[in-house]
Amino acid sequence: MSKKNNSNFSEIEMLHELFQLASDNAGIGLFYYDAEKHPHNFYAQDKTIELIGGKIRADKLYSEDVWINFMKSQDNKKIVNEVLEKFEGTWSGKYELYDVEYPSNVFNPPKWLAAKAKVTKRNKEGKALNMIGMLMDITEQKNQRNIIEQQKKELELLAYRDQLTGLKNRLSFYEDIKVKKGGILFIDLDKFKSINDIYGHEVGDYILKSTGDKLTKCTDGLGMVPYRLAGDEFVIKIDADISEEKIIEVAENIIKSVSQPTKIGKIELVVSCSLGVSFYAKNITMKKLIEQADVAMYTAKRSGRNQYVIASENDVAFTDPRKKFR
Repeated sequence: MSKKNNSNFSEIEMLHELFQLASDNAGIGLFYYDAEKHPHNFYAQDKTIELIGGKIRADKLYSEDVWINFMKSQDNKKIVNEVLEKFEGTWSGKYELYDVEYPSNVFNPPKWLAAKAKVTKRNKEGKALNMIGMLMDITEQKNQRNIIEQQKKELELLAYRDQLTGLKNRLSFYEDIKVKKGGILFIDLDKFKSINDIYGHEVGDYILKSTGDKLTKCTDGLGMVPYRLAGDEFVIKIDADISEEKIIEVAENIIKSVSQPTKIGKIELVVSCSLGVSFYAKNITMKKLIEQADVAMYTAKRSGRNQYVIASENDVAFTDPRKKFR
């Protein structure tokens, strides 16, 4: 007589025990719906019931209320509704695969579960007759994904944000400068090098951060985005359809705001800026628009600083005779 016949277990029972052991160690539980033999009930391994906080039964057969009540006990009703819709959609044939993730708050702290299931048998009318699936504890994987996502955000922040001022940086500017409307404002602090030479880079950094704050306040809510390019160079990209008059008004406000005294401990410093303005027009490239604003800014410096200059259409910058700030 073979060992198989001497065994106290049938072959299927033995396979079940082996899979039970493997799935328990892997944090995976199987569940199975059979609408023909056990309507409104489902078969589930112990691990499945353990993950949803149910009471283990020897016959492994559970009322569908066990799962429904578990879902109703969850705090996040939006996730619950999504899970229920996905299950019903898979059962009806709307979805090929039931694939969802949700928290199980029967644990403290809650565990994250992933369920995957599929209908493998339907009648001639397309009505589902069964569904087989698995429930997995993915808490550790979820935590790792969150850590990776947070690290990704931090890396993006490092790559696209100026760490001193918090403004977007040069890389962001050249990736963002695609919208063809509005204009460009180039800003450069006047005689900033002397601040670093006399007071040191710590004071210089404070001035740069203060300038970034002032530019943000002057452009907030106006469809304008300030960037720090490098050193004491800043640029403002205008995304919205703003009139030239409004852009000039903003330029004036920037000149006034930046030149307000900045107090650092016992030191009070007044730092002005020079600003170049270029307006978008048809048949002008972004490169040309930027060059015009840059030339206009340097013209403002040569013309006495603490003022703005508007670039002409033929790329020759000129000082606006109406406004000057000394």
